[in-house]
Amino acid sequence: MSAARAGRGGGPQDVVGAFFSELAERGFEPLLHMAHGTIAFALREDDRAHHWRVAIAHGDVRVARGRARADCAVDAPRELFVRLLTGDAHPWTAYLREEYAVSGDIGLLVAFERLLPSAKLAGEAQRTRSPKEAKRR
Repeated sequence: MSAARAGRGGGPQDVVGAFFSELAERGFEPLLHMAHGTIAFALREDDRAHHWRVAIAHGDVRVARGRARADCAVDAPRELFVRLLTGDAHPWTAYLREEYAVSGDIGLLVAFERLLPSAKLAGEAQRTRSPKEAKRR
């Protein structure tokens, strides 16, 4: 059973629910200290959508379920979001392939991307590159 399917019903294997719950429990996320606004996620699965709202105020993060107005709206297949959370997909590669849609303040989504595994891995690669390699880029 795939991770996306295992999460139906909000059980312990729900990668998406676990991500948003853990984000809510943090309360403050230093990686988002410069961000301010709300992001609404509509994660589609079969004929329905799961709605999440993340409000960010200079690192202070609040998460809620349900639809709401937001500064940035993301409409994505739930399966893609799971792949983003597990590092099996990169957000901008998927965006350029039109695998999901974004409207509103895309800068807010750029800040949020820092929380995803693919962004953390890219940041780690950037930090471990030698100064000579960094100059070539």
